[in-house]
Amino acid sequence: MHYAKNGEKFNQKAANLWVDRFLRFLKALFVFVAVDCATHANVFEA
Repeated sequence: MHYAKNGEKFNQKAANLWVDRFLRFLKALFVFVAVDCATHANVFEA
């Protein structure tokens, strides 16, 4: 029982870590796409 509780805590930490990494990845991807669109818009305007 005690071991299972420790396992749950570990899994929760691992899940939080993956969620954090995933959110950072999405944020970076969003910024990249936004910058890419902005540069393309400037090229089309010019």
